[in-house]
Amino acid sequence: MDWTEDQLAHIGEAQDCRIAVEIGGGFPKRTTVWIVRCGDALYVRPYFGAESRWYNAALDANRGE
Repeated sequence: MDWTEDQLAHIGEAQDCRIAVEIGGGFPKRTTVWIVRCGDALYVRPYFGAESRWYNAALDANRGE
């Protein structure tokens, strides 16, 4: 996805964000995450590392909201 400058600025300035990924055909309860902006890229790290359920679902589905 290409982000607009306004979207990058809005997300990059946020204290935290809520993320949800599709698991089992539906979107579960949202998870609070921290996002870091570096130039035109946004980076999200799972608090519980690579074992996080939402993180693995996001990698499998390659989408979220």
